[in-house]
Amino acid sequence: MASPNSWKRTRDGSCAALDFLRQHVARNGDVKAPAFAACKKLTNEQLEAVKQVRTPQAIKEDPLGGRITIILAAAASGKTTTMLALVKVLYAFGHGTKEGEYALFAMFNKNAAVDGNKRLSLDSEPAIQKSVRLCTSHS
Repeated sequence: MASPNSWKRTRDGSCAALDFLRQHVARNGDVKAPAFAACKKLTNEQLEAVKQVRTPQAIKEDPLGGRITIILAAAASGKTTTMLALVKVLYAFGHGTKEGEYALFAMFNKNAAVDGNKRLSLDSEPAIQKSVRLCTSHS
């Protein structure tokens, strides 16, 4: 995986993280396009949450299994934007592409879950929407 410093944006706005995605995401351009577009909008701090994504096969081979991403930040700081980008990258890496599999996106309250679902439905294609279950942490 790329080193943490390679995820920093340079002055011209380029980012090694996007190069990493180009190399490691499935070769189908239609699958990658939403992930690239979402990541281009993220700050360096938001990219830190995305950089830990691995393929389903890599997770199966890891004795510790998968990872949980928890994003704690102030109101209106971009948590939902970061999570929606993360969902698109997870899908591009092959998560949620098989029937019965999905990524869990848990929000702390109903309003946040409603907003997240609305933004997901407006900003993502149906296949990506099916790859994630967005709910409150209480449901």
